[in-house]
Amino acid sequence: MPKVLPEYKELVKSKIIEAALKVFSLKGFYATRMLDIAKKIGMSKATLYFYFKSKEDLLRMISITINQKLGEIFRMSFEWNNFAAAAEIIYDRIADEVILQLPIGLEILSLASRDETIGKIARDDREQGLAAIQSSLQHQMDNGRITNAMDAHILAQLVLGLCWDIMLQQLIGSDQSLARENWINLLTVILEPQ
Repeated sequence: MPKVLPEYKELVKSKIIEAALKVFSLKGFYATRMLDIAKKIGMSKATLYFYFKSKEDLLRMISITINQKLGEIFRMSFEWNNFAAAAEIIYDRIADEVILQLPIGLEILSLASRDETIGKIARDDREQGLAAIQSSLQHQMDNGRITNAMDAHILAQLVLGLCWDIMLQQLIGSDQSLARENWINLLTVILEPQ
């Protein structure tokens, strides 16, 4: 049997995660079968199970991927010296990239109170997202780019709440230019050094 290169495995996993996210968002977590995901990307169910043991395992990896993206958004955006520009970039990237995961995120929250496995995934998801933001904020605090008047963990909780507000405002159809302006103003008040 030929050896599968690690790079190829990672590429396949990423394609599976992307497909699962789309199928979960369309059909819902419980209504989606592993076969639905396999068909979406043209692979056998057996191959899918080679990469992920279960739907819950796949959901957990989607959560990890989303939080990695969130951390990356914060790390990359704060590399700008202009704070307002960084806040704009963060808003735009969350609105463009993270919003795509909102349907499955909301379903996870809904299911979390009735399904202990999903509840654990939701709690882990929140902690991972919080840690990603906190790490980025702490790095920026250490470099003097943002305020160090508050603990990085508390700041991360405030910012994570604002991130959820961005997604909520998009979901309910709020005026996006006003939402964007409010985000920039709030983030500036909370984080910019005085």
